[in-house]
Amino acid sequence: MKKETKLVMLLVLAVVMSINLSAQISKNIVDTTKQWSVLVRGKTTFTLSYKIGNDTIHNGKLYRKVLENKYDVSHSVDTNFIFKNKLIREDSSRVYLDLIDDLDYNKNEIGEILLYDFNLNIGDTFPFFEMRDDEERFIHIDDAQVNYIVTEIDSILIDSIYLKKITLTNSHNFIFNYNMIEGVGTNRGFITFFATTHHDSQLLCCSSNDTYLYMSPDYNSCRISCDIANDIQQNTIVYPTLAKNNVMIFSKTFPLKIMVLNNVGNKVIEKEIYNSESIDISFLPTGLYNFIIHSLNTITKQKIIKL
Repeated sequence: MKKETKLVMLLVLAVVMSINLSAQISKNIVDTTKQWSVLVRGKTTFTLSYKIGNDTIHNGKLYRKVLENKYDVSHSVDTNFIFKNKLIREDSSRVYLDLIDDLDYNKNEIGEILLYDFNLNIGDTFPFFEMRDDEERFIHIDDAQVNYIVTEIDSILIDSIYLKKITLTNSHNFIFNYNMIEGVGTNRGFITFFATTHHDSQLLCCSSNDTYLYMSPDYNSCRISCDIANDIQQNTIVYPTLAKNNVMIFSKTFPLKIMVLNNVGNKVIEKEIYNSESIDISFLPTGLYNFIIHSLNTITKQKIIKL
C-alpha cells in the first residue's frame, strides 16, 4: 500500500512539475508579462521597446494598448513607456494590429491588419505591410502589399517548450525574408518591423517576467551602444567581431560582394548580398578571418575572430 501511495504521489508531482514548466512560457503574443526590444536603422538608429498595456474597446472589439519606449542610441536619449496609437488583439493563434486616429500623426486609418498568423501552412501566402517611420515618428502602415510565401515550418526549443517558427520568403531583392516565431514575434521586430533596403530592423530580445525568451544571435544585447550605432550609420561593418555562429553585415549601400579569407589567405566564403543579412560562419574552424567587402565605390576590410 505504501508503494502504491508513493507511486501516486510521484505521478502527481510529475504532473504538477509538467504544468508549472509549461506555464513558464506563454505561446501568446499578447501577454502583459512580455517585453520586446527592436533595433531600427533608417535615417537615424534607435531602439524601440514594447509592452502590452490595459484593455480597451475599439470598433466593438476588445484590444490591448501597446506601450512603447524609444531609445535614441545616437544621443543616448531614453523615454518612458507611453501609449501612442497602436492596439493589438489575439484570437485563435492570429494577432491583429489596429491604429487609432491621432492628430499628432497626420494619417488616415486603414483599419485592422493581420500581423501574425501561426495557422499558416507551407505554400500559404501572407501579406506584407511596411511600417514606415519618417522624421523619427510613426506615420502609417503602407497600403502597398507584397505577399510572402511560407517556405518552411519548424520549431525552436525555448526553456523546454517547443514554439513554432514559420519562415516567410519573398522574391523581391529589396525586401528581406523573416521568421515568425510563436510567442515571440519575428526576428525582424515586434510591432514596428522594417524589411526593406531603405529601412531595416531586428529583434534584439524578447523577455517574460525578466526571463529572456529570445536573444538576437547577432548582438546578445537588448540595446546597442552609441559607437556601434554610429558605425552602422556611416560605414559597412561586420558585427560582432567575436562570433561563434553568425555575423551581420550592415551597410548603407548595396549590393555587396563579400569574400572571407582565413589566416593563411585561403578563400572560405564568397557571396553577393542585396541587403543587411546574417552570414553563417558556424562551419568554420576557430581562428582569425578577414572580411573583404566590395561595394560600388569602396572596399571595406575587417577582421573577426571565430570562437
